[in-house]
Amino acid sequence: MEQAKIECGDLVAVVEAGKLSWESVRELGDLVANGFTRAPGAITLFESQGIAIEDVAAAKVVYEKGREQGRGRKLDV
Repeated sequence: MEQAKIECGDLVAVVEAGKLSWESVRELGDLVANGFTRAPGAITLFESQGIAIEDVAAAKVVYEKGREQGRGRKLDV
């Protein structure tokens, strides 16, 4: 949450505009591990926070699976 308050432009802008308060923002762990339930009609937004190496690692897995399945095409760059 602390990282989101600094780096998550999508949320920071809405908070600064007075449309959202940080008190109403929940972490994914609240939902998954703690059984937090949202109010009917509430808006759910997943905002992934992390470091670039996590994105690179995920991309590698997707790339390798695609290659195994014969998907995609080589680009001439």
